[in-house]
Amino acid sequence: MRTLEGKNSSYKELKGGMIDYKYQEGDKLRVIEFTRDGSIQRPYHEFTITGYNYYVDDAKNPIALGRESVGDEADELNDYRRTGWFLSIRDDKVGGFTASDIALGTDYFSQRCLVEIVRPKKTTDNPVYFEIGQKREIVTVGDDRTHGGDRSNSVSPSFSILPVHTTKFFSTQRLYRGDKVEHANISTSGYVFVERVIPVANGFEYKVHPSNLVIVPQNPATLANATVNTTVGSGNSIFPGVITLDKGDCYLRVREQLIQSQESYTVGDKSFDYDPSKPEGQSYDTFFVEDESVNDFFPSKSVSIGRPFIEDPEASEVTRSTSVTYSEPFVLESSRLNLSSFNHNLFPFKDYSTKYGEVTYLQDAGESVYVMQEKKCAIQPVSRTLIESAGDGQLVTSSNVLGTETYFAGMFGPGRNPESVSNRFGKTYFVDVEAGKVLELSSNGIIPISDKSMTSYFRDVFASAVSTATRPRIPTGIDPDNDEFVVTVLQLATNNITVDGTVVGIVPQAPANLSYTHGLVTPEFSDSGITKWDNDHAEWDDPISNKMNWNVKGFGTVYLHRLAERDGVFLSRGERAKRGGVMVDVVTRDRKHVGVGLVNLADFTISIPDSVIECSDGSTVDVSVAANESSALATIAWSTTKEFWLTNYSFTPELYANIHNLMFSFYNGQIYKHNDASVSNNNFYGTQYNSVIECVSKQNPSMVKVYNAISLEGDDNWTADITNSTQETDVTTAMYEIKEGLRYSVIPKDNGNAAADSSGSNIIVLGVAESTSGDSNENLRFSSRVSNLPFGIGDELRILNTSSTTATNRTIVSVVDRNTIELESFAPGLVGSTIIAVSEPIINADHIRDYYAKVKLTNTNTADVELYAVNMVFTPSPLHNEQQQN
Repeated sequence: MRTLEGKNSSYKELKGGMIDYKYQEGDKLRVIEFTRDGSIQRPYHEFTITGYNYYVDDAKNPIALGRESVGDEADELNDYRRTGWFLSIRDDKVGGFTASDIALGTDYFSQRCLVEIVRPKKTTDNPVYFEIGQKREIVTVGDDRTHGGDRSNSVSPSFSILPVHTTKFFSTQRLYRGDKVEHANISTSGYVFVERVIPVANGFEYKVHPSNLVIVPQNPATLANATVNTTVGSGNSIFPGVITLDKGDCYLRVREQLIQSQESYTVGDKSFDYDPSKPEGQSYDTFFVEDESVNDFFPSKSVSIGRPFIEDPEASEVTRSTSVTYSEPFVLESSRLNLSSFNHNLFPFKDYSTKYGEVTYLQDAGESVYVMQEKKCAIQPVSRTLIESAGDGQLVTSSNVLGTETYFAGMFGPGRNPESVSNRFGKTYFVDVEAGKVLELSSNGIIPISDKSMTSYFRDVFASAVSTATRPRIPTGIDPDNDEFVVTVLQLATNNITVDGTVVGIVPQAPANLSYTHGLVTPEFSDSGITKWDNDHAEWDDPISNKMNWNVKGFGTVYLHRLAERDGVFLSRGERAKRGGVMVDVVTRDRKHVGVGLVNLADFTISIPDSVIECSDGSTVDVSVAANESSALATIAWSTTKEFWLTNYSFTPELYANIHNLMFSFYNGQIYKHNDASVSNNNFYGTQYNSVIECVSKQNPSMVKVYNAISLEGDDNWTADITNSTQETDVTTAMYEIKEGLRYSVIPKDNGNAAADSSGSNIIVLGVAESTSGDSNENLRFSSRVSNLPFGIGDELRILNTSSTTATNRTIVSVVDRNTIELESFAPGLVGSTIIAVSEPIINADHIRDYYAKVKLTNTNTADVELYAVNMVFTPSPLHNEQQQN
């Protein structure tokens, strides 16, 4: 079936150059036959059906044959013409179809008449409209906003036309009824109006309005470069919002029907093409009829129209952000899929308390569902027969799709972070960023698992995330191999926004592959936060009004100092369905600076203007956007079996997923499988990391301890960085020895920048240099004995000044005699100076001593490594007056 201008229609060429054109008008079918020149030959007519009767060949049969059908042979041939089921219709005095015409044999019923039986639909006060399955944007042409369609509303196609008659022309270009087709040679006026569209082979024939007829030359030739008028705002312009429908409520089916012999037949002064007096000459001809069935051999009535809608003048657009809407039930035995059917006449939704925010996540819980709002969670029974109170102490059973919800204790919900919700074996985990909590939800209630020794950590991490983004992403996932719930905090990098040299706010950075790289925003679709021309700080009649873009007022407002907050960008509700850019007002906190920016609703990026207007004097002020320091990222895992926070990870994905009990994550748009045996340990997204363990030794925290040794219970050596409040040292993998089955190492002395303690144990005063001797190596003689002093070979030699030392860049090579040492090379300017020897901290520095020691272990092995325990060997510090001795 073809569809023309929204009317179900068909087109067929008959013998003798006739055209049969059938189309639907309202609830009735119209049939018109016309010749090639466009003149109507036979109009359609409507008759009221008065009965449906079965007649047999007897005297009571009211059907009389034509006056030419007489004689025994004719009676035998025509018996079947007056028996069977018949429709009786009312004589509506239509010429050619009246009772007298039938009696005279001058009726048209025998002239290849096609009859369609229709039952008019009952009219209703509220007509039903059906979806067409196509969606078109509202487009702006010039200053006019119009409906989009199958073609551009402003760009005219260029095409060729072929005049075929004064009332019509042919073209392969698809045009629409009402189009003003312009060409200098198409008519005397240079244009015609399309009145009817007729699909033909390889193109379309267009019937034109009689006000401007087509010029047909003796030898018709194709006219090139015809156009359609595109004058914006003109009534003759290209029609906006035109579409072609190819779906309907019936099909064009091929049927064969007996027709009279096609011979000339004359009655009186009337001539006909088909002779009804010769039934023996009847033959079958093909007709196209409308049928609701797809196939004749099994019940197959079907329609290809969209969902029905009833117009309600009092209806308004409602965003049910705190409601759950449900479809019709899925029936296993039915071939009809009801899951996509939402009958709003049955009010298929359940409203929840608005004070708890939007419904952001639904989680299956068997016969119930967890309804998770921003600040509250509830369990909702589904399709369960419950006993409810009907008032006055009466109890009744209820089988509502959604019963009465029960809220869990605690003001906790996933906020606007549905990506933070994960489920595993009946337990649902989620993050409440504003509360600074990670929570576990089950039938037993809500448990804040972040309070298990990690309260301050998560509070600080989430507070930092909220400060840099309106809606920070907190993806979570379940690792079934390691029985872990993994939480990742994605804190975005930010850009500073500077107006007239002053930083007024920040905006989260947008990835470079998005539309506008100035930043990412989270718009609120609400008219309450939008500035309009009548409430702007700069009134319309101000001297600077000619510098203001008043055309963008009312579409949206951006507050530069609040772009990282939830109420930083407001857009009109009417812009919600758009996917392109929206021009918006850009204002500062005090509304003293006004400009125009652009928000892309496809990816929620923003383009901030290079300058804004100073409302007090109309001057232009520069605006700049510069990168700020990136925020830290964090990934931490909770053991679902041991129920404590187990470890940190180095990977920071964009999202997690579980498929077939395997853990996957996404990074830069690519999917990665975790716990893959073919990949080295600690290799995430192509980057190799080390295994790191950090622990603290703080047994008997009131004791000042001297840390002497470290031992590892495991199968590999780990480097150890040991620190306390003032000291640091490190143990390399080569320093471990196997003793009693443990990997044991002495802890080196302090080798930090402040390794010298208050007693100066690594500094030895040698005395005053008396003389020097030697060539390549210099012998330095002192006035006093030095061979008995505890300096070491390799110690650095320095000159002692009143309040500082001077480096000589020389070291001690050997002891020559009681008063002389040998240096590595000649060093001038030493005679007469006081010389000191400074040893390496690892030799003479102080031991690691404090109330505690923090140990950071690192292992670079990419194979499996086991570590069961880390032991620190210490003794009480002899310098500490622990026994309160006098």
